[in-house]
Amino acid sequence: SHPQTFDEATLVPWTSYLSSANWRQLWYDDTRSLGLKYELVASKNMGGIGIWALSYEDGDQEMWNTIISSFSEYQPSENEILKVYPVPVRDKAVIEFYLEQSSVINLSLYSNFGRKISTIASGELAEGFHSREFDMTGYASGAYICVLQAGNNTSTRQVIYIRQQ
Repeated sequence: SHPQTFDEATLVPWTSYLSSANWRQLWYDDTRSLGLKYELVASKNMGGIGIWALSYEDGDQEMWNTIISSFSEYQPSENEILKVYPVPVRDKAVIEFYLEQSSVINLSLYSNFGRKISTIASGELAEGFHSREFDMTGYASGAYICVLQAGNNTSTRQVIYIRQQ
């Protein structure tokens, strides 16, 4: 690990390191520098942002959380399932949810009769916006309930699944 320096003129972090007897500098964006850029975009009423190679973070949601919190009009204030899509689900559902703080979560699918069908995700997650994809292929058509348990909160959303013939 190399020490990071934050350049106040460019508002970007950088580090230096020795490689094959040559000193190198690496300038990069992190959530702080991107957050500052997003504030500028918003203050100038620009049409949006572009970002290259997003999703190379190996599952880390920090960059996505910065983008969502910078540009989302709705800011949740508690642990909750934000949406399940597409509606209706034909094969794979995407469940988007928000955690107000780091929490041990359990995201599960239940039948309309209260029987647990499947655990979609469980474990500790950082605060912020998250999403999980869930394959419903093979389930019976009908209404299901998606339940997020995080901390002392429980949030639910209905899932309508129509099995493809």
